[in-house]
Amino acid sequence: MLHLTYSNRFERLVDHLAERLEAQRGGGWSGFLQKVDVVVPTYPVGDWVELALATRDGAAAHLEMRTLEE
Repeated sequence: MLHLTYSNRFERLVDHLAERLEAQRGGGWSGFLQKVDVVVPTYPVGDWVELALATRDGAAAHLEMRTLEE
C-alpha cells in the first residue's frame, strides 16, 4: 500500500518514517530484515534519509530507496 507523507521539515519526515517502519515491521529484530521500498526525490536524499534513520535508531537496513523515475 502506498502512504504519502509531506512536510517542509526533514526531521518530521524522518520521525514519521521511523514510526511507520516500526509499526510495519512489528518493532522486533525479525521485522528489521523485511525489505521496505521508500520513494525519495533523488538518491542523495535517500542516502540522507538512511543516515538520519541510522542515527536516530542505531541502524537502518533493508531500505530500498527509489526515485519517482523508476
